[in-house]
Parts: sequence; structure tokens; C-alpha cells
Amino acid sequence: MSFRLIIKTGLSYWKKHPSQFILALLGIMLGVGVVTAIDLTNSSALKSFQHSVTTVSGKTTHRLISASGTIPEEDYFFLRSQLGIQNSAPVIEGYLKIIGEESKPFRVLGVDPFAERPFRNFLHQTPTPGIINSLLTEPNTILISEQGASDLDAKIGSEIPVLVGTRMIILKVAGLFKASNDFSAEVLRNLMIMDISTAQDLYTMHGRLSRIDLILKDPLVEDVLREERRRGISQSTRLQSIDENLQAGERLTRAFRVNLTALSLLTLVVGMFLIYNTVTFSVVQRFDLIGRMRVIGMTRSEVFNWILLEALMIGVLGTVLGLVLGVTLAGILLDQVTQTMNDLYFVQTVNSLNFSLFSLIKSIALGVGATLIAAYLPAREAASVKPVLVLKKSLTEEHQKIRFMILGGVGFLGMLAGFVTLKWGNEGLWVSYSGVFMLIIGSALLVPFLTLVFSRLFKPLSTRIFGVFGGMTLRGIESQLSRTGVAIAALTVAVASTNSLDLMVSSFRTAVSSWLQSQLRADIYLSPPSLLSNQNSQFIDNLLVNKYSSLPEVDFTSYYRRFQTESNGSRIHVHGVNLPPQGEQAFRFKEKLQSFDWKDFRNLSQVIVSEPLAFRKNLKSGDDLVLETPQGSQAFKVVGIFHDYAAEQGFALLSRKNLMRFWEDQTVNSMALYLKPGTNVRELVEQLENDLIETSGNVSNTSELPLNVRSNQELRQSSMAIFDRTFAITGILKLLLGGVAVIGIFSALMSVQLERSRELSVLRAIGMTPSEIGKMVYGQCALMGILAGLFALPTGILLAKVLIQVINLRSFGWSFPLMIDSQIIYKSIMIAFVAALAAGIYPVLKMSASSPALALRGE
Repeated sequence: MSFRLIIKTGLSYWKKHPSQFILALLGIMLGVGVVTAIDLTNSSALKSFQHSVTTVSGKTTHRLISASGTIPEEDYFFLRSQLGIQNSAPVIEGYLKIIGEESKPFRVLGVDPFAERPFRNFLHQTPTPGIINSLLTEPNTILISEQGASDLDAKIGSEIPVLVGTRMIILKVAGLFKASNDFSAEVLRNLMIMDISTAQDLYTMHGRLSRIDLILKDPLVEDVLREERRRGISQSTRLQSIDENLQAGERLTRAFRVNLTALSLLTLVVGMFLIYNTVTFSVVQRFDLIGRMRVIGMTRSEVFNWILLEALMIGVLGTVLGLVLGVTLAGILLDQVTQTMNDLYFVQTVNSLNFSLFSLIKSIALGVGATLIAAYLPAREAASVKPVLVLKKSLTEEHQKIRFMILGGVGFLGMLAGFVTLKWGNEGLWVSYSGVFMLIIGSALLVPFLTLVFSRLFKPLSTRIFGVFGGMTLRGIESQLSRTGVAIAALTVAVASTNSLDLMVSSFRTAVSSWLQSQLRADIYLSPPSLLSNQNSQFIDNLLVNKYSSLPEVDFTSYYRRFQTESNGSRIHVHGVNLPPQGEQAFRFKEKLQSFDWKDFRNLSQVIVSEPLAFRKNLKSGDDLVLETPQGSQAFKVVGIFHDYAAEQGFALLSRKNLMRFWEDQTVNSMALYLKPGTNVRELVEQLENDLIETSGNVSNTSELPLNVRSNQELRQSSMAIFDRTFAITGILKLLLGGVAVIGIFSALMSVQLERSRELSVLRAIGMTPSEIGKMVYGQCALMGILAGLFALPTGILLAKVLIQVINLRSFGWSFPLMIDSQIIYKSIMIAFVAALAAGIYPVLKMSASSPALALRGE
């Protein structure tokens, strides 16, 4: 049979059945669209970070950084004068907030204009004459990009009020620089350049540097490292390549991106059920034609290629439409993902889509590949059945039942393989997700078999209770199992997936809420506005620290210091704090030494570590954690591991006494006030805010204050708001997943309607009314929804348990109990029930209104 004739035959069929064609397109389009959107969003966010690093770093190849966070200026002089490394540049880096603007925080680079030329061209990309002289001689002068000036409605000579920590300062625009391209313009629009001495004044870092940028060749790198160890620039410094910095950002967000990608692939899996159902139906509906073609000489391979070619055409068109949908969705999701990364990881200054050819090719391969995989079995079925059996539909459907019994066994083995993978496989996220997908596919393959078992078990009972219509309802589902079974499986997977996500998020939310209730024991919390994601790099002015600590209403003050240091070659977060007895009681320990005592913790070289850090570093109680300090490497005994959901990186907590002993650091990032009994918290919060307004000067509202003053309750509410914002994208994916499932049910019911037209016409001819036909078919829809909901319950709970105990733990290091919410269970059944009923409206109307004479013509 010629290729041209195959195409012509296929087009003729799909023209007569446009609804099936559209449904098939929708299934693959939604699946590919979600995968493309998530992939583009993830890659855009990551490339934004990478481009931000490389653009601001310029030609820098390495950085000299310190475990203490700052480097003494003497190290820079040593590098240039003693080691002769002229390609070195001192840098002060920080963030500040523009007063009165809702824009993202501005990044500040304090540089030495005379050392900058080999590294960055910002100072030489400005038409402003004498810019270097202005930066050096005029106080608080800055250089900003043309785009940044446009955003702030500023020009040369404009004064910009900013908030640095708890201090309000006026900066003056001395010049504007032009970015080399559009993407760099996006990166640099929130960047300020100033002389390094101005930056040192701004951040109170006199005699200190944030880092030293270097341009080094490989042999010279080894020389620097050797000199550093031999002559000791500073014991706490280390050399970091720019590639290391980029890889750190990639590792930081990897779990978040992998989880989003896995959820998007789940939508594609549900879409594959829809493709399978549509292609299967197209084969079954054309059994007569296929039989005749086989009789007149068409070979099995030609039939197989015919069906597969049609599926390929649908897959290509659906994939193209999916790419368009994916780009549109990515534009919507990017803001959400960017906000989440700002909340959890690092500041994102770019939120424009970055199109990746690899992402698009990957989506095309997934879309077309998923279509061909889903169409393989129907094509093979059409090619393998003998012509005489092709013309006998009842035998074919019976053959389908036998196949579903076999697939049920395969599904059981698939679930078993999933359990084995999750239990004994390595701890990689993709390996874990492969185990999850085995569970999902295995449970889906079991659904048609379970539907058959349910039908045969309850058919007698249904007939006794509901009469002949009850029996016919179940028989209709069983007789069309090749369509109804797949539709129920698709809806089961979709509902189970959304159910598991709901249970996981609900359990996590309950755990976080309970943890906040226990952890936040102070009455009032004070901290500078958070400019950096999930960390507080700003300091509270010592005058304010002393002033508010000595208030007569205050019984005890906790001082918090957060910083990063090195531990065995990797960066970890460390918190130093002093706690009252009620603050110490707030910790929920996963494990601790029997000899643990808070007094020893305060006085000896001991730390307690959060669960995520313990998981990431494989720490147990009793282990030593080596931290780099200005005095050199220091071993701290891990005396306990506590539950904490503040950050997936985790942190080590040490006493403020040890902080001052080993780091000589008395700065404060935030403070917590424990008030005396009987103090009115709300009144004191207002008193502190009014005091800050008076001392700050030009402040129009509390959002512009140099300190956030929040009560215990307000801090809990803001923390939960961040939690809800983080999981908002999960809700969007759940809606899309449910949409694919509803389309699958609709497609299946349309298939049943067309397949049973003769049977229903016979029932109409012997006296059944259109309303009775409608009731029977609606009964089937309702029963399919109920079955999907019931099958989804254990599957959803199982998946939720896996998500909590395996995926979450391996992704973020968090553990929390599964809380089974009866409302979520009830909602899952109702979702399946309502979805099936909604999808059945049009098929029911068409079935009940069909003409018996028209359908019976030719019998």
C-alpha cells in the first residue's frame, strides 16, 4: 500500500471525527506545554544567575574569599607587592534598598578605579567626563546603568535616598554607563558602582574587603596556593574559581528544579493515557476497514506503519502547539519561580525568558516520543490480529480483557520494582523519581484489571439494588474496558498525583506551623529589611542594639549573627546566638547526646546542627564538625540534631560566647526581645516603630523603616505567607494535570458513545427512552469517577508517603510526619466524581438524542 494512500485514508478518518482529533491534540499539547514551560522557566532562572555572575565578574577567573566573610586589606597589598600579582582587584560587595521604591534590592560593587580596567569596563563605558575623579573625590557618589537610571527616574546629579542596614544615606549619581547588550542591560539595571573607600564607609568595613578578584593562569594558581599556605596571607582565606561559584548556584537550586521537572513530566504521562485511548479507539472504530484491507492484501507491517504514522502526525502537530503553549505558560510561571528563588536561594535581577534550543529539542523529543510510545500497543494490536477476528469485535474486546489481566500482573511487578528502587537504589533525585514513576505506572496498569474485578464482583448486587439498569451500567463499563479502563486509569493517576501533592503540602504546612509555634518564643523580633534571599547580611546599628536591649519592658534579649564559613572545602551557614531558658526549650531534637547540657553548649566547643545540614554532611551526634575561623580550623562536637524548616541548606548553631571567642564578632543581624510579664506587645511594637520614624527622618510609612519590628504573631504570619507563595506553583501544575485527566475522560466517553451506538440503538428500538439511555450512561460516568476516586485513595496516600519520606528528605533534608486530612480524601473522590460527570455531559446528550434507524442502518 502506497504512503500516499495511507495518508489519504488517515486524513479521511480524522476529518469525519474532528472531536477525537482535537482531544488527542489537546492531550499531547498540554503535556508538552507544561514540560516546555517548566524547562524554559528553570533554564531561564539558572542562566539568569549564571549570566549575572559572569557579567559582574567580567574577566575574573578566581576570587580570594574568606571563611569569616571579609578579608584584611593587607592581603591585597601582599598579593600585589610580595607575590607580584598585578591582575588583582579589591572588591566590596553588598546590597541596599532604594527608599520609596518597590523594586528589587540594588547590588553594590565598591571597586578601585585604577585596578578595574583588566576586569570590568563599567568605568570606561560612560560618556561622562571625569567620572573617576568624581567617584574618588566626591562623597557618596555612584555610577549606575542607563536602564537603572530610567527605572529610578534619575539623571546625573540626582540624589537617591537609600537604606543600608539600619542607616539612611543619600547617594548622588555621578555618571551613567551603557551595557554592551540587552541581556547585560537586564543584569546591570540593579547595579551600583562606587569607589571602594565609599563602599567601606557605607558598610562599615574599614580596612576590610569582601573579596579580591584575580585573573590567573593555571601554573600561577598553584603558585598562589603554595605561597598562601607557606607564607600565610590569612589562615581563613581560600581561592575560589568562577566556575566553582557557578556550580554552587546550580547545586543550590538543583533539588527545586528537579522537583518541578518531575511534576511536569507527570502531566505528560497522563497525556500519554489520552493518546493511547484516542489511538486505540481509532483502531477499534476502523476494525471493519482494517479487516477488509488485510483481506485484500495489506500486510501486518503496513497496518502497523499506517497507525503509527497517523499517531506521529498527531504527535508532531500536538508538540508544535505544545511548544507555543509552553512558551506562554513559561512567561506566567517565571515570575512565580523567580520569587521562590528570591525567597529561598539568591537574588534574581533578571526575569526574562531565555530560549534554549536544547530545551525545545528536548520537548519535541518528549512529545513525539510519548505519542509513539502510547500508540505502539494499539498499532501492534491492529497489526497482529487475524483478519477474521478483526471483523468480530466481541472477540477483540475479550482479547483486551485478557491483555488487561496480564498488564495487571505487570503493574504489580512495576510497583514492586518501584519499592526496590526507592528502598535500595542510590540517593540521587532522578533515581528516586524513577522509583516514583514505576509506582505510578504500575498502579495505572492495575486499574483496568481492578475495574474488571469490581464489575464482576458487584454486578449481581447492583442488579438487585438498582434493577436491570444497575446491571447494565456495570456491564457497559466491563464490555468497553479497552476504553473505560484506560480512562479510569488516567483519572486515577491524575487524582492520586494531586491527592499526594495535597497531602504532602498539607502535612508540611502543619509541620512548619507547629515548628514556628514552638520555635518563636520571643515577643518581638527586630531585623533590617531582608535584601538577600533566605539570609540576613545586614547589621543592626550598635546604638539601636543597646537602646532597645535596655528598655525597661525587656526581660532578656537574644542576639543573632548569621554568616557563612568553610567546612572541609564547602561553604556552610553558621548562626551564633545567646538564648534564655525558654528559647532553649523551643528546640525539637531529632537526636542528641545523652550528656547534652545547654551550659556546656554555651561554654565548650560544641554545636547543634539542623536536620538538613546533618543530612547533607552526613553528621551524627558525637561527630566533629570542623569550621574555618580567623584563628584557623576548629573542631566543634555535634551534640544534637534538631528539626528546622527555615532553609534547605541547613546551618550549625553555636553559642554567642563561642562566636566571640573564635570569630571575635560582636555584630548583630537580628535581635529578639523577651518581655516582662504584663507588657502590652502591640503597644511596645508601635512605640518602637514611632521611635524609628523619629530617628530616621524622611519616612512616609513603616515599610521604609530601617528595622522591621514584628510581633511573634506577625512573624509567624509572614513566614507562612512565604510558605504558601513557594507552593503556589504546585497548585498551577495540579490544575493542568487535572485538565488533562478531564480531557481523557471526555475522550473515553466519546469513544464509548460511538462504539456503542448500535447497541444503544437496539435498546432504543425495543422501547428504552432517551432519558433512560441518559440515566444509564450518566450512571456509568458517575461510577467511573467513583472508581477512579477510590483507586486514587491508596495510591495517593502511598505516593504522599514516598514524597515525604524519600523525595523531600533527599531533596531538602527535611523530615515530617504524614498527616492524612479527611477533607483532602473527600475532595479527591469528589474531584474524580465531578470530573467524570462534567466530561460526560456532551456524550450523554449525544447518546440519548441519537436516531436508532440511522445507527442500525446496514445491520
